[in-house]
Amino acid sequence: MADALWGEVGEAFVVRREGRSIDAAALLGYLGDRIARYKLPKHIEFRDELPLTASGKVRKAELRNTSVSPAAT
Repeated sequence: MADALWGEVGEAFVVRREGRSIDAAALLGYLGDRIARYKLPKHIEFRDELPLTASGKVRKAELRNTSVSPAAT
């Protein structure tokens, strides 16, 4: 995701497992103890499913084009 200060920052697309619930704050709290602070996503978008190719790979370009940046909302 584009950022005025850093050029680009991380964004996470999360698919919740069936029967599970988690919010962005809880997810960031979990990740905060496990990865470096500069790697933490600045925006988390929850989705029902990720766009996949016929071979089952995630279509990253489609995610980049359809992501909703917080500045736009």
